[in-house]
Amino acid sequence: MKTKRMSMNKLKLYVVLSGLLLGASAWAADSHPNIIVIYADDMGVGDVSGLNPEGEIPTPHLDRMIDNGLALLNGHTTSSVCTPSRYGLLTGRYNWRSRRKAGVANGFSRSEIAKGRTTLATMLKKAGYHTGMVGKWHLGLDWVKLPETDTDVDKSESKKKKKAPKVDYTKPFRGGPVDHGFDSWFGIAASLDMPPYVWLVDDRASEVPTVIKAFHRPGPAAESFEAIDVLPRLGEESVAYIKRQAADAKNGKPFFLYVPLASPHTPILPSPEWQGKSEIGTDYADFTMQTDAIVGQILDALRETGLEENTLVVFSADNGCSPQAGYGEHLEKGHNPSARYRGHKADLYEGGHRVPFVIQWPAGAPAGRKSDQLVSLADLMATFADLTGQKLADHEGEDSISFLELLKGRSEKSARQRAIYHTINGKLAITEGDWKLIVAKGSGGWTPPGARYQLTKKSKKHPKSQELEMGLYHLAKDVGEYQNLFKEHPEVAQRLMDRLKDDIVQGRSTPGAPQENDGDVSLRGVWKDK
Repeated sequence: MKTKRMSMNKLKLYVVLSGLLLGASAWAADSHPNIIVIYADDMGVGDVSGLNPEGEIPTPHLDRMIDNGLALLNGHTTSSVCTPSRYGLLTGRYNWRSRRKAGVANGFSRSEIAKGRTTLATMLKKAGYHTGMVGKWHLGLDWVKLPETDTDVDKSESKKKKKAPKVDYTKPFRGGPVDHGFDSWFGIAASLDMPPYVWLVDDRASEVPTVIKAFHRPGPAAESFEAIDVLPRLGEESVAYIKRQAADAKNGKPFFLYVPLASPHTPILPSPEWQGKSEIGTDYADFTMQTDAIVGQILDALRETGLEENTLVVFSADNGCSPQAGYGEHLEKGHNPSARYRGHKADLYEGGHRVPFVIQWPAGAPAGRKSDQLVSLADLMATFADLTGQKLADHEGEDSISFLELLKGRSEKSARQRAIYHTINGKLAITEGDWKLIVAKGSGGWTPPGARYQLTKKSKKHPKSQELEMGLYHLAKDVGEYQNLFKEHPEVAQRLMDRLKDDIVQGRSTPGAPQENDGDVSLRGVWKDK
């Protein structure tokens, strides 16, 4: 009898423990995933070998992400240049609705994101996430500036050139990542060829710049700061952040890590151990391979800490490859950074804003899938809100549409029907269904009229354009944008133009109450076509 009672007690204990284990397993499956967004700088969709069978640059770690997750082949930035596209990514709002209508910020520009505007970081903090950033901000900082004197202006006869403003680097700045929802930040102010050249930690410079250095643009620099060290350091800091957060992440406190890399943007400086690694023998190819290796370090850190299963990792880029990478040289060697698409950075052609867009999430996204559904990087806002059970208010993520069902494999369709793109000159284009309308002559950017890419510096100067006033392309039949159908289908062009105007006037392109743009928005950009 006693033996039977002991057996029954053991059975009850087994049932209880099994229930606890099942409950723990269910909790793990239902808990919010950690989220990492890795954002390359000036990287073409053709620079990822798993997305470009004809490419000549191996990217094994990104290819591993493609094998283990979802590759969005029709993924786009909101702009073909960096400051605007970063705004769209972080706010879920088209960048041209902000006060910046054209161009990019520099290291001394004022903050680009309005105080109080919801970002990915502020939204995820509400859901209980720790939020960290490692990398390039490029959305302006409100430095404490010192009074300027006459000696701060070069009054040479050839031109007047304003020098870098005098900044009190001992004082904290405002308007940076920690003022827009991030708990921590380690990185640089803007592009790697824009001063000040100094590491920034949270809300201040790590040291006072005391020398002048020039990684293309001369400016204030910390004596210890070297551009060639930046990419490896960003990799190290990203791994360190993951390891710091690992224990909390396992105990129900997820993290969001934003990693906007400064590569393979100029200055193109692969580390010594990466120099000469590529078979095609260019610095850009070496630097791209090193960028891929940083992705590998982050993925390995997740695996080593036991966080890989329930961590959602996004890899993308802020815009297409820059012609400064040497388009002509790479084409001669059989590598096209834009793959089969026309144009590159700064253009409204697909090569300017169609970018690598890969997501890995073992616990939630079926592996080994590729989708040609239209998705924008602005959609991360609504997707992450959906993922964490939040509802965006009318003034949040006005242009963001969730693709969570597509990500989870519950649907093969994207909810996005159209997208709007922006170029360095502030000109706009819209895609809806198979059609795309470019409201500009030619590329609206750096690619000269009639050309497919800008191959030389001289080609920056546009000859008299024989292009039509606008470009209309049927992407399903002509994804390379060879045939302009603007004259043949004026009714389609008018329909797309009306849709574009409506999305501008409404202050949003998603359902909800109309919102205000920050200033007037011009269909043809800040500067008129010449």
